Amino acid sequence: WYAREVHWYAALAPIAGVRCPRCHCARYDALTGEYVLVLEDLRAAGCRPLAVAEATAAATTLGRLHGRFADVFDDDARREIVRGPLPIMPITLALAIPIEKFFRDCWKAVRGERRYALAELLADRGEAAGPAAIGLLDALAAPGAYASMTEALAAPPRTLLHGDFRPENMMVEDATGEVVVYDWQFASVGNGAYDLAYFSALVADPDDRRRLDPELRRAYVSGLAGSGAPVPRDLERDLRYGCLLALASFVMGAAVAGDDAASVETHRRGLRRLAAAALDWGAAVSDLFCHCYR
Repeated sequence: WYAREVHWYAALAPIAGVRCPRCHCARYDALTGEYVLVLEDLRAAGCRPLAVAEATAAATTLGRLHGRFADVFDDDARREIVRGPLPIMPITLALAIPIEKFFRDCWKAVRGERRYALAELLADRGEAAGPAAIGLLDALAAPGAYASMTEALAAPPRTLLHGDFRPENMMVEDATGEVVVYDWQFASVGNGAYDLAYFSALVADPDDRRRLDPELRRAYVSGLAGSGAPVPRDLERDLRYGCLLALASFVMGAAVAGDDAASVETHRRGLRRLAAAALDWGAAVSDLFCHCYR
């Protein structure tokens, strides 16, 4: 993970056009796995946590990042931008099959845990919401489904992904109003809709997020345009795919969260928000076999 973050700060951050902590030192030893990162103290620099009201600014920032790196890792003529240790997709495409098995085992465990009961977490969405979300996860746990979904978002055109683009990994600089993005351990290459789905679903509770959805889409597209990148042709479909993969990630996190109260609450909130977004955006079992995994 830290090889990715060091590469971001050493090679990509200087050309990204996105505010992140200023880096004083970034070193990684591939032989030992030892690393050093010395970064700016954001609170001392006058930064504060991102508020929900600033979500559109974050979506614009994300669009600008994705636009800056649109297609650069797929274009042999632009090899001056080095991918380095960044894998394809945050949870690596090359490991999709073993991760699929791990997810299946995790979902089996989480499905039976009362504290993560989706029928309870989605109770305010109506009686059908919980069973519908469980049905989606059951289908995603079927052989080939998770790997197929990962492959779908790994296909070109690709861009640089943050991989964990949620409000907890952002601050706002008071002096400039800029969104500051940190925690780049999941940096990778893939379909930008993964980051946008992850952020849009997790930025607020379902009622507030539903009101924000159109604004976040527009802000993201504006950021892309500002970097000279086109609007992705299948953005809405890919947002569904990204939301389902993010939901799977939170299932895996919940399965290993243990009994730490803060971690349990983080995963309860994430499961609720991601499941609600998947249903609101029209995710269906048919989405889960969008590509044949090879």
